[in-house]
Amino acid sequence: MLLKGLIALLLIHHAQPHGRMMEPPNRSSLWRFWDTDPAIIPYKSIVVPNYGDNELFCGGFQHQVNLGGKCGICGDAYDGVRDNEGGGKYAKGIIVRQYAPGSIFNVNIELTAHHMGYFEFRLCKLDNPLVAATQDCLNQNLLLTEDGHTKYYPPAVKSTIMKYDIKLRLPADLTCTQCVLQWRYHTGS
Repeated sequence: MLLKGLIALLLIHHAQPHGRMMEPPNRSSLWRFWDTDPAIIPYKSIVVPNYGDNELFCGGFQHQVNLGGKCGICGDAYDGVRDNEGGGKYAKGIIVRQYAPGSIFNVNIELTAHHMGYFEFRLCKLDNPLVAATQDCLNQNLLLTEDGHTKYYPPAVKSTIMKYDIKLRLPADLTCTQCVLQWRYHTGS
């Protein structure tokens, strides 16, 4: 069976890193592809631009600390409006990519500020674009990199925008009409 779709989510933790998942395109960045990506072009009229798509850091470090480390699963402030979660203004139920179970696929992360630390990727079988995924669901499928690790440590690059291409493996036994992919950046500073 074909894994019918991934809707990319973006989650950043701890400091105030600046970055976004560009492949597969995350919900807040769909507007960047509405004239170039065949999976997104038909939805141009419903995609809402988020010009702060590289700033989903849970309301900021101090805000997150004041909430005991809590964060929305898509990088929104835990106690705020969750625009990036299912039912939110950026979550339109658009299936941006299709992959086969067990396949290796490419993820591209752009950082506009490097804060050391590591990336993790999780997948939730949701099958309902109007319902928000939960962290418990996402925690059921911590994805492995192509070489079998759960953590990817991005090397520091001296550039305005640092780009990282990472190959991930999908679970062989997971199929869904809508899966939600979460990128989580655990920063070191």
